[in-house]
Amino acid sequence: MKCPDFGPLYKQIDKDLEVHRAHPMTKERMAYTSQQYGSARARALTLGVINGTAYLLRPVNWRDLSHHAWLLLSYVRMVRYMQDTFGRDLPDVAFAITTNDGPKHPHVPLKINPVAQREFPAQVAAAGEVPRDYKGPFPVFGYCKTDYHADTILVPNFHFHMRKYSETYLKHIPDFNQRPWSEREPKLFGRFSHYKLIRGGSGNLFVNKLGVNGTQICDRLNKSCPSRDEFIRFARLHKDMMDVHFSGMRPMSVHARYKYLVNLEGQALSSRMEVLLPLGSLVFKERSGYYAYYYHLLKHRENVMMFWDSNGGPEDILQELAWAKEHDDEAAAIAARGQQLAAKYLSSEARVCYWYRLLHEYAKTFSYRVDLSQWPGAVTLDEVLDRIVVKELGVNPLKPPKWGP
Repeated sequence: MKCPDFGPLYKQIDKDLEVHRAHPMTKERMAYTSQQYGSARARALTLGVINGTAYLLRPVNWRDLSHHAWLLLSYVRMVRYMQDTFGRDLPDVAFAITTNDGPKHPHVPLKINPVAQREFPAQVAAAGEVPRDYKGPFPVFGYCKTDYHADTILVPNFHFHMRKYSETYLKHIPDFNQRPWSEREPKLFGRFSHYKLIRGGSGNLFVNKLGVNGTQICDRLNKSCPSRDEFIRFARLHKDMMDVHFSGMRPMSVHARYKYLVNLEGQALSSRMEVLLPLGSLVFKERSGYYAYYYHLLKHRENVMMFWDSNGGPEDILQELAWAKEHDDEAAAIAARGQQLAAKYLSSEARVCYWYRLLHEYAKTFSYRVDLSQWPGAVTLDEVLDRIVVKELGVNPLKPPKWGP
């Protein structure tokens, strides 16, 4: 693998680990994180690698995970793939990993106190499982975050695996490009499901949405914002410029008929972003405050178009659309660079390299050595996939075709 080729992608790792490097991981903090945020009630697992073997470190009832069981299995397969590919070249680590749209753990105060002193809940302290002198941060891996949860450690979205992203989208870039820019309809296109944007805490100043002309659209408790509804209502007033709806879902081959595609966030960030980039159209991305592991590579009017930040509204799209139409050649070049970004930095190889680099850098934040004696219920991921999941979820016992990221 040519992991050095993806250097710019790794900048997010340094950002995510900054607070963890400042406060090295202790055995007690890892135990608490696993108990509270690496279990079924947090829609999460506790995984690890020890002596080159990948483990489920904390037992879990897979049925308690509901539909998240299938999402988390994507990560189980990914970590086992890392085991099979790199073996003892992987460091000894333990981590919680969640497929939740928003973090379950308390936020880390950013400017006042980077790592807050926190008391354990009374029932946890009484159980004697963890000491009372606990401090954050929490080593929870997840697919998205805001700066309100600075200690969340980003990994590629599970949808990359579930959608077979490289095979389904990147491989078909030549097919998408058969429709040249000049033949694409100059209209903004998008289809969406009904989701409301979750703020992830009423004090989260990084996620705030205003409606048209600065109207307040978030609910009374300020916990969620119906930003998709607001944008689609606005789009109906401009049908000559926009074809954006909740109904009438269309395949990506239809999306590729349009010059302009819009990405609206879901409950948190939308994984549609990485699906739109390979199509060769110009992607207009809503600014929400949420970001993924590769979002630092997205640049306004360089490889995407950004609109609707916390001080703006859905009407901001009009200015950006007008610019794109007035600068058609530049718009085509921006679309091409967005496609090139996806082809290189979102490829299977790049994502594997990201995981490899992350695990090695994350391991350096530990103040102790991870070993199996700390995890009496640990089982290998081979056993999880070959026996336990088959028994608990009733999946087909026949081995699937060779899995890849």
